[in-house]
Amino acid sequence: MPLPKCRPGFTDHIFKTAAGVQLPLRVWPPAKPPGPSAANSPSPEQKGAPWLLWIHGGGYTCGKWSAPTSWVSSAFGDRGYGVVSVGYRLQPQASMLDMIEDCVDAAAWCHGHVSPLGLNPDRWAVGGASSGATLAAMVALRTAYKPRAFVNVYGLLDTEHYLDDEAGRAPPPDEYVVSNDAELAELVRDVDPANAVVQNPWASEMPPSVSLEEARAAFGLPEWEPTRAQFVRSDLYSYVAKNRNLMEIVYRRSKFGTDHAFREHVRAHSPYHVLQGRETFPPTFFMHGTSDSIVPVVQSWKFAERLVEMDVDIAEVYDEGKDHAYDIGFEPGDEGWDKNVEACMAFVDRHLK
Repeated sequence: MPLPKCRPGFTDHIFKTAAGVQLPLRVWPPAKPPGPSAANSPSPEQKGAPWLLWIHGGGYTCGKWSAPTSWVSSAFGDRGYGVVSVGYRLQPQASMLDMIEDCVDAAAWCHGHVSPLGLNPDRWAVGGASSGATLAAMVALRTAYKPRAFVNVYGLLDTEHYLDDEAGRAPPPDEYVVSNDAELAELVRDVDPANAVVQNPWASEMPPSVSLEEARAAFGLPEWEPTRAQFVRSDLYSYVAKNRNLMEIVYRRSKFGTDHAFREHVRAHSPYHVLQGRETFPPTFFMHGTSDSIVPVVQSWKFAERLVEMDVDIAEVYDEGKDHAYDIGFEPGDEGWDKNVEACMAFVDRHLK
């Protein structure tokens, strides 16, 4: 399957600098103008298009801020929404707390800067896929500028549960593209924040798997060049999965003397556990495959159950037999799009338009 081309018409911005590392975000205005009710003499609170703050997945290790999942760009853009895609620092140089802080800071930047870009700072939703949904949920819980909806795409929402689940998993095959255990172990030990990166494609998205021209068009980065370090980082994802210690790395287990203290720290920065002490949360759309081998569907079920107890409006699509990242390649008119994307957009429309 060819890589989808990055949607044109965007502008790139730096929303902050951390330890000398510039953190970017990319803003797409709506591909189509807002509907008639917003276009014809809009009230002050309706002025400007609604928009989605999107946070990519990638196991906190890889992923791309420059190109959201293709259905996200097209579905929201074609329906009159802007899309803002966030670059945040990746592990091991960044901890979970760093990543959450980056995404909360991105939301704050947007509130103060999207109006000149044609977006209404108050008419927004936050969403993410997989590990990106962890961060998106924490944005919804912690930002001072409350979103009107949360879009959860097979999100890792209970990181303590994942800590236990991860420990019991069978390790994947020891297959690296360019690296080895010794080099990857050294990389895991590099927690210098000045060495953090904010984007890393998967090996399958880089030459020789695809042409350089195709990769550049997909990332919306016409001068991008692959480096060995990017292939090593792609291998790092496999290395961490093999060692089943992702949560220990991103939550900095080495800083805590006891398992109890470490677990308390994880709970304090895990969306599901933070939610227990809250009385409100944005309306939430859930999209998850029932056979997800990376993030078990119970992650969404538990979060949804708690929101129902809180009387929060939710909508759920659980796609039978689908694995992780089953939405890659969705196109208008196919079964996946009709079942998942149309339901998502109807839910978001109800709360933002």
